Amino acid sequence: MSRAALGHQIGVSGKAVEHWEEATGNPPLRYLVRLSLFFDISIDELAGIERDSEQEKTKLGLLLKLHELVDDQGRRLAELEQQLRARGSD
Repeated sequence: MSRAALGHQIGVSGKAVEHWEEATGNPPLRYLVRLSLFFDISIDELAGIERDSEQEKTKLGLLLKLHELVDDQGRRLAELEQQLRARGSD
């Protein structure tokens, strides 16, 4: 898969993926989550970290849920802003 294709799948440019691959930049958490979901692996696996601890898995799961909630709230806020703008133009 090309960098551009992967970037398209997770919502970034191919240049961003290139920076992450070459370690000249680090992906923000939201893109780590998207990469882990795309490749169906944990963020630890994505980073090359091996952990067997159930406690660590639980913490990661909670972090992923928190991220999903933040993304959902962001989408809802954007929808509300759009509705308010539409009402303001009426």
